[in-house]
Amino acid sequence: KEEITSSITRVSSDEFLQGSVSNPLQLLQGKVAGLGISKTSGNPSGELSIMLRGISTLAASSAPLIVIDGVAGGSLNAISPEDIESIDVLKDGSAAAIYGTRGTNGVIIITTKQGKFNQKAKISYDGYVGVQTVTNMLDMASSSEYATMMKERGDTDILQKSIDYWGGNDLVPATDTDWYDQITRNAIIHSHSLDITGGTEKAAYVVGVNYLYQEGIMKAKSDFERINVRTKADYQPWKWLKMGANVIMSHSERNSASNSAWERAYYAP
Repeated sequence: KEEITSSITRVSSDEFLQGSVSNPLQLLQGKVAGLGISKTSGNPSGELSIMLRGISTLAASSAPLIVIDGVAGGSLNAISPEDIESIDVLKDGSAAAIYGTRGTNGVIIITTKQGKFNQKAKISYDGYVGVQTVTNMLDMASSSEYATMMKERGDTDILQKSIDYWGGNDLVPATDTDWYDQITRNAIIHSHSLDITGGTEKAAYVVGVNYLYQEGIMKAKSDFERINVRTKADYQPWKWLKMGANVIMSHSERNSASNSAWERAYYAP
């Protein structure tokens, strides 16, 4: 019992990371020892890289098993961060043994919020609006610094083309543009959640809807839009019998900008 308890970490809703998040697992960043969470791209719909027990394979996925309300292999895109009550992280083999080989890389168990028996209907709203900015932007070379570098490489054709178009002298273009600054923007993100919870002596329910919109940081058709509708109900006619239903509907649309734009901006004179 002591071994299993020590390998399970529970993070409740009041301990979640505060701020604008689009993926439920971002709520755990910096909260669980040994759990690494990072975003693999700057696209708003970019997937998260999750590593809990290190690299256990060279070919297969090293991501942990996701369990949502007892259903293994659930989709994180179908659940809103605002709907989560708690997250349990099972880190070692003894804790994840009940899931068999699927729990080889660890298990993350997500429990969503639910209604309470003998509770009057309650309507709650949760929302935020935020701005996402680029951090650690590369310092780009000036025109003269770029020209010096290209001359040392012996590649002056691109300099001459720029001079023919924009002007300049001594193989130094007259323009001095920070292309990274030109293709990035302050991106808007906003989320809105509306929930109705309540219950009677024998039934409890929660009905909720969440809308999320997130812009990409690149000045292009880059954004992510999602709407989730969730219904969770429990019915207990007798002490020895309890029935429940959990229905989640999700629809999302995403537009991803080409990553080649970053490379072109880096090499542009």
